Amino acid sequence: MPMPSGIGIIDLMMGIRSPDAKPSYEYLRPLLRDRESLESFRFPVEYIFKDVPKTGRKDDYIKYTLEQMDQFGIERALIGVDESDETSREALRRHPDRFIPSCGVDPNQGMEAVRHIQRMHEQFGIKAVSAFPAGCHPQVPIDDKRFYPIYA
Repeated sequence: MPMPSGIGIIDLMMGIRSPDAKPSYEYLRPLLRDRESLESFRFPVEYIFKDVPKTGRKDDYIKYTLEQMDQFGIERALIGVDESDETSREALRRHPDRFIPSCGVDPNQGMEAVRHIQRMHEQFGIKAVSAFPAGCHPQVPIDDKRFYPIYA
């Protein structure tokens, strides 16, 4: 069956590179156990993802991301936003037609996670909420009661 045409692709897990991506993975540090991950820590699970692209330095990471999206036929992308990520905020300002705001939460934070969702909706108009259960410290199963306030 041929691929249908006229249907835009929406990437639901896009990340926009930044000059130093390392700080964005700091939340994983307490979960790392093997020496290789603890010592290299550029991209903690690079041993699983063998083809992590080496983008190098760019003058405009948002422009670069859009070029990559266009190359692979990605019409829109869901990107994470928060108060401290200037790159994603700028991407949303410059290209609201291409980027869809979302936010991540940690169910270990209880009602503070719910307040975070509310703040992100007020500030950025988020359309989605995500969680990385295996990346929480401590880890949280998706059916755990700590997720109930977020699901509600």
